[in-house]
Amino acid sequence: MAKKKKSNFEFGKYFNDSAYRNRKNNGKKFNLKTKFIIGGILLVIFISFGIYVISGLPSLEELENPKPQLASKVYA
Repeated sequence: MAKKKKSNFEFGKYFNDSAYRNRKNNGKKFNLKTKFIIGGILLVIFISFGIYVISGLPSLEELENPKPQLASKVYA
């Protein structure tokens, strides 16, 4: 992703105005703290989804010894 080019006015303001230069967020959308918070939230969501999926699976014993539930019985 290409960076946005700064105009001559923005360069002049940056080099001549110390308050503008010392601002924490100079046009950036997210700072590092915000990225960690978003990453942590996404990690919790993925872990929760993984636990939900794994808890719904049958155990190995149930897979090895299935008990068929038939709707009808056949007499021969």
